[in-house]
Amino acid sequence: MTNRRWWQLVSVVTMAMIAVGSLVQPPPDVAPIRSPVPVSSVLHLLAYGVLSVTLMGAQRSQERAVIVAVGVATGFGVGMEIAQLQVPGREGTLPDVLTNAIGAAVGACGWHAFR
Repeated sequence: MTNRRWWQLVSVVTMAMIAVGSLVQPPPDVAPIRSPVPVSSVLHLLAYGVLSVTLMGAQRSQERAVIVAVGVATGFGVGMEIAQLQVPGREGTLPDVLTNAIGAAVGACGWHAFR
């Protein structure tokens, strides 16, 4: 398996993990996490940062890789937020879309800067 193929596989697995985490209905007896740090936002930033890093590695050319990775990860995030509107106990929000996009941009730019 080539390096690029490995990154493509990891990208698909990452998308699947994000989809499961985003679309599974939370159990009714689980209380929300109380924290001074917005845990949900941190999870969004991390998940979409990791996704964009995997998408950077999956591309053949690095010429437009940041734009492609951020665009794909953000588009996927928009899709997940829309899908959450159909799941009881979940809500899709514009701030989450923005947080997803920021995480994707940070991940892709980090890859580009340190690669």
